[in-house]
Amino acid sequence: MPGEFYRIGQIHGILYDLGVSSRQIDSPSRGFSYRLDGPLDMRMDNNLPMDAAKFIASSSRDEIANVLRDYGEERNAFLIARALVHRRSSCPIETTGHLRDVIETTRPKMLNKTLARVFQAIRIAINDELVQLSDSLNTALKRLGPGGRLVTIAYHSLEDRIIKKKMADLIRNCNCPSQLPMCICGGVAKFVKVGIGRFYPSKEEVARNNRARSATLRIYEKRGIEI
Repeated sequence: MPGEFYRIGQIHGILYDLGVSSRQIDSPSRGFSYRLDGPLDMRMDNNLPMDAAKFIASSSRDEIANVLRDYGEERNAFLIARALVHRRSSCPIETTGHLRDVIETTRPKMLNKTLARVFQAIRIAINDELVQLSDSLNTALKRLGPGGRLVTIAYHSLEDRIIKKKMADLIRNCNCPSQLPMCICGGVAKFVKVGIGRFYPSKEEVARNNRARSATLRIYEKRGIEI
């Protein structure tokens, strides 16, 4: 944790910008983009043992389908996974172009959206992004001092859902089961939302940067209570 490295105790503000760097997306050698042909890598850290090509080559049909469904929310996950397993039996899938070609054979109704979901899902899986986000939030929330603010910018629903769910119990005064007629836990909210708690980019922002269109910004402030 950076705070430990710099011997920092409490932190007054933490910003999570969870988007992938445009430089990474636009670099064919990183393998993040379905628009650019390059090695099928997708690793944030090049020291990771598993890249996207190895994931597709070594995973079972059901494992691939589960990743596409759970991390990409892709309705045709099983159909695409089956096509990938069939193709790899005769030809290795080693580039982003190869992956795109296989997806196209399944004839999705909205090709670009399906490509985006599949590439996103595989990237999240091999980098273990959602687990890292959850673990990082656990540490960050404890480091945040009273009155400190947590700001998150998520670009897809899975990340935003993790943040929303994790903060839900912390902004409630009562965590008793819903069937109880009255509160018996004596709970006190540890965080409060700032403003409406959720914000979206303006039309002007999206016009300047189209990649901002899916961003969701949330702001929470910590009360003077230990977590």
